[in-house]
Amino acid sequence: MKKIKVEEIDLFYLTSDDLLLLNSGQINIEDLSYRLKPELFNRDDVRPILVTLPLNPNPIVLYYLYWNNELNLKELDLKVAQNDFTENDFKASVITRSQKTRCSNCGCWWDTLAVDDWHYFRTPGLGTAKIRQSKFKECPNCGESLRQCVVMIF
Repeated sequence: MKKIKVEEIDLFYLTSDDLLLLNSGQINIEDLSYRLKPELFNRDDVRPILVTLPLNPNPIVLYYLYWNNELNLKELDLKVAQNDFTENDFKASVITRSQKTRCSNCGCWWDTLAVDDWHYFRTPGLGTAKIRQSKFKECPNCGESLRQCVVMIF
């Protein structure tokens, strides 16, 4: 777990090695049992992060950075550990939350990552840019829009 600042956002960058730390209960994380998705810790396009609210450092909340490109996240993990990362490494990433999403057309429920753009309030326009660069998923069952900014279904 490494504290970093990216795109004006203070966060703790996590890797699969940090899964045991989260499960240990040493850190008070809001709604951990609901938000923790261990299957996302080993993906090539997702990294878990911990974020505190700007006006209240407690609670700490678990979110996920999702990349929409082919960036090698194993290499980025090393860069973060060595403080050798740049803003450009995070340009194609977007902060997401894990949630259950229901298709309003067919009624199917899906485990998803949805864009959580309120984190970008310190950088006007960045949240909009993050949404514009994202590719939103449709319902795997019926092909209709999920009517939310869903970037991943798992």
